[in-house]
Amino acid sequence: MNANNTLDEQLSALMDGELDDREASRLIGELQASPALQQAWYAWHLQQDCQAGHPLLSPDFMQQFSARLAAEPVVVAPQRLRRGRPMRKLLVPLTAAASVAFFGVALWQGVYRSATPAAQPMVAAVGQPVAAQAVAQVDVEAVRAYLSAHREAANNPLNGGEPLQTAVFKPAANQ
Repeated sequence: MNANNTLDEQLSALMDGELDDREASRLIGELQASPALQQAWYAWHLQQDCQAGHPLLSPDFMQQFSARLAAEPVVVAPQRLRRGRPMRKLLVPLTAAASVAFFGVALWQGVYRSATPAAQPMVAAVGQPVAAQAVAQVDVEAVRAYLSAHREAANNPLNGGEPLQTAVFKPAANQ
């Protein structure tokens, strides 16, 4: 009886993973040799499965499973299913054509811009008098009204504008 208790304790320790490698190997060897130990092993697992709420399997489940698995045909390297993909055949030439078109447009724009003369800004040098015909008549009150109406929006950094310094519009004396 004492040997059975220790064997049951060893089986329980093996199931719980509490045996060292040497003891586990010895007990597994005994398990393979003794049908009575195999029956005890099955009973211990059956109790554990019932307590955990796992569904019960028949005692010869592994033999049936192994037989069914052996009856399955062995496929070494399955062939890939080939479906007609007309879009994939067109995808590479279309992307190549789009790339060439993009490069052509970029090149054309670069050449066209370099061939046209750049617009020269019309800036008068400081201290040079501006010709009388170039000066337009400005309505001073209209400019002041415009500046005062747009001052709040111009000083608001949330609108994208930076805070402006205060500027005073003083028209030059009529010539």
